Amino acid sequence: MEGLDPLLRLLESSPVDCVSLPVEAFASLSKHYESCLTKVAHLVTPRLLVLFQQHHSEGTGSLEAELISLFKVWSKFELCQDLFCDTFLPFIKEIIEKYFK
Repeated sequence: MEGLDPLLRLLESSPVDCVSLPVEAFASLSKHYESCLTKVAHLVTPRLLVLFQQHHSEGTGSLEAELISLFKVWSKFELCQDLFCDTFLPFIKEIIEKYFK
């Protein structure tokens, strides 16, 4: 997908108050280009999960909500379901374990 590399670089280099821009771009792309996005979700998801993990408890509620919303959209894509099982379930388990420690 053309434009993926600049979006990933923007995702990694943006300060937390601007990182919602590439997240919104991925959400918008998801609505219009499902077939393309499902082919690159495995590249994007790990970076988004790191971002979520870094900021989910910092009170950046809108970023957290945007990421969760994007993950929900992607979870409905049939081609992303294996990725979600392999990536999200261990991630969620880790967050829950940290919460209860």
